[in-house]
Amino acid sequence: MWIEALLSSLTATFSSCALSFLCLLSAGMLMVCIVIGALKLGLNPDNIATPIAASLGDLTTLSLLAFVSSFFYKHKDNRYLTPLLCISFMALIPIWVLIAKQNPPIMKILKFGWFPIILAMVISR
Repeated sequence: MWIEALLSSLTATFSSCALSFLCLLSAGMLMVCIVIGALKLGLNPDNIATPIAASLGDLTTLSLLAFVSSFFYKHKDNRYLTPLLCISFMALIPIWVLIAKQNPPIMKILKFGWFPIILAMVISR
């Protein structure tokens, strides 16, 4: 009985992690394409990217939330899907860190950027 409760909470947790990953990935790719397109057309990307990011961020999040939650609802009987996907995401962390280490300014953020984020989470409680 406690295993079902654990898997249910793990599924909910992983759904939110997968959703945030997909939303950030798609929003980042969209913004990169918009900035590159604006630069190729000779327009100021700041005037174009900001309103698009503000309006499409919510739309992207809601549409991906519907997709991710319906996917996990369809496969709710599969006990191994959620832990397998969770382990897969955890296994990708070293790869992303190695990619980020190739850029020195980002390496500085990896070392020292966590304190303000954790402090903001503590303060917000």
